[in-house]
Amino acid sequence: MNYFFGFDIALSTPIEWRFNINHLFLALFVILVIIGLLFALNSRTEKGQKITKIILATFLLILELGRIIWKICQHIHINGSIDGFDWWWNISFQMCAIMTWTTIITLYVSAFVQNKDNLIIKILENILLGTAMVGGILTFIYPDLIDGNMPFFHFRNIQTVLTHALLIFVPLWLIKIKELKVRLKNIWMPALGFLYVGCFAMMMSLYSGQNFAYSIKCDLMEDVGLNIPFPWHLILLILIIFCLTLLIYGIGELIFYHKHKNKEKPIKISKEKYNFSAAIICFILAGVQSVLMLMLISSAIYNQNNPTSPYAIFCIFPFIFGVLLIYLGMEYLKISKNENLYNLVSSKKYSTLLIISFVLNIVLGFYQLFVYLKLKTASKHFNFQQLK
Repeated sequence: MNYFFGFDIALSTPIEWRFNINHLFLALFVILVIIGLLFALNSRTEKGQKITKIILATFLLILELGRIIWKICQHIHINGSIDGFDWWWNISFQMCAIMTWTTIITLYVSAFVQNKDNLIIKILENILLGTAMVGGILTFIYPDLIDGNMPFFHFRNIQTVLTHALLIFVPLWLIKIKELKVRLKNIWMPALGFLYVGCFAMMMSLYSGQNFAYSIKCDLMEDVGLNIPFPWHLILLILIIFCLTLLIYGIGELIFYHKHKNKEKPIKISKEKYNFSAAIICFILAGVQSVLMLMLISSAIYNQNNPTSPYAIFCIFPFIFGVLLIYLGMEYLKISKNENLYNLVSSKKYSTLLIISFVLNIVLGFYQLFVYLKLKTASKHFNFQQLK
């Protein structure tokens, strides 16, 4: 028991886990764990899948709480009391820690929600695929979280390995049971996940004086000679993660296309295309404009030279802004599918969406004003033709 949970069992010679034979062993171990779980957890009934979700969520919860408790006990063992314990860093607001709690919540919620097509559940599950899984993969590509001073099968290391392996496994299992569909049109969902992690990690970093999720600086970039100053390193960081996510969704889209290539697609008429384009613009702006807002706000707070600024709370605003833009985009998508579009364009709801478009982004507002005027003119012509 002491070998697994002990505090004084450091190896005489530390183990290096990066880019060597040990790294290969680690990768093979993780792959075997994931494949083994995919074969073992093979329930096809709704009840069985619900139980599996609860077990996975509970196991992740135990691992994460166990990590925090072990850190507290280690600190007391070394220092004799809890005084001086770094709560911020040890509770952790790293990308994978945030995604671990998100995975736990998603599994518990989806286990008890009857409607599996619930939009919130779909967003959360896509965030697991595009954000949690990518984070887990990157951890094993550059395994700097493994403690080389401890044995591999010590709790500190096995907890880290199993938690990150489950971050990869859970979305793959959701795909296996056909609850999660990987479509390129849903790429905005993991993008929202990046924004959620980025804003939350930045807020906690600036408030606590830590560097969660490479928010303030990226040591990995510095190791390869890329000394990009804050906050510009965020752009490269987001692009790297987004490209990996795009690759995953691209593969998913190719598989879907191969299965449905003979199915005819409905042709969009011009009146549908206008609002469909507005929706796409909203999704793009939600990402680009929100990231720029986060960079601007965080830079202003960081330049105050206050390592624990109370103004860090403002870092959550870009996420709220992104959610509003995505909500607007979803509304425009609904409108593009509405058969009574010519009547809808004269409604109070459409006018409200037009005003919101101007508030959130003036370019989007002018584009939507153009669409509004064009559809208004077309609707008059349409009504005139009906009267004739």
